[in-house]
Amino acid sequence: MKGSIQKLSENKYKITISNGFDSYGKRIRYFKNVDAENEKEAREHLKQLWLNLENIKNSPEFSFVALKWLNSKTDASNRYYNDLNVIVDKLVERYYTGIKMNQITTELIKNKEELLKHDHKLSERTITKYRGVLSQIIDYGITKKYVEFNPISGLNTARPKKLKEEK
Repeated sequence: MKGSIQKLSENKYKITISNGFDSYGKRIRYFKNVDAENEKEAREHLKQLWLNLENIKNSPEFSFVALKWLNSKTDASNRYYNDLNVIVDKLVERYYTGIKMNQITTELIKNKEELLKHDHKLSERTITKYRGVLSQIIDYGITKKYVEFNPISGLNTARPKKLKEEK
């Protein structure tokens, strides 16, 4: 297992994993600072980081799963299929390009929804529709064993209550 451990201070280590070079010749490195009692414990953190990186490498991209999910909807009506196609195109091209399935978190989804609200001035109803499609794609990924859980379940999906006006 390639990687290095550098002691930063008492009970603090820096783990570095070198993973070759990218297409531009730049070295690919992953860093993580960990709390560990000793170097042996830091090595365990190094192993865990390697396992996490392997899971990310082996996880398919969201775009791949989204297209497979969309292709599974061939029995849907033409209009519904076309609506789904438009939503998937917008989600994938603008917001989830290059993101692996196991990198999608509740926090990432919240950030992407904020971008949708502010950059494109989309209504809450449209955001909810996008979230529903995203949830279906992730559920499809669960059935195919690409991910273990749906991070949308951690979001508050209840509609905001309207405030009553005081008289």
